[in-house]
Amino acid sequence: MNEVVELSRDELLALSVRFREAVEKVLSELPRVPSNLDRFPNGCCGQLSWMLGQILNDQFDDRVLYVCANHCEGNGSHGWLRCGNIVIDVTGDQFTGRPAVYADVPDSWFDQWEIDEPLVGPASYEMGYDLDADRVYERVCTLLNN
Repeated sequence: MNEVVELSRDELLALSVRFREAVEKVLSELPRVPSNLDRFPNGCCGQLSWMLGQILNDQFDDRVLYVCANHCEGNGSHGWLRCGNIVIDVTGDQFTGRPAVYADVPDSWFDQWEIDEPLVGPASYEMGYDLDADRVYERVCTLLNN
């Protein structure tokens, strides 16, 4: 039986910050950034949340969920992760006044988003759909494991 890993908010934040730093490093070293990540952090919330979700779910027994939400005023969509009562947003800085990485109970900023229900299930990254993004994911995983 797999032992379920429990991490505190501070540990989730630290891992999320390390993930974000690894993404920034990998993207800065690429000769050509994948098209779905070329405006980082803008428009990258889904892709990066799925990647981090997969990394976390490898440790958390598939208890980290991907959340997709639409802005209440029709100003686009955004994605983040949820682990218990903690939300994890690794592209928050695409919004004015938000930190690059947020891992804590939802603050009032999240109230302006209407979450698409039901949540489908554990966040996961599917290899093979975008080979360029797969290489980013593999390099990020390597950096996190060193």
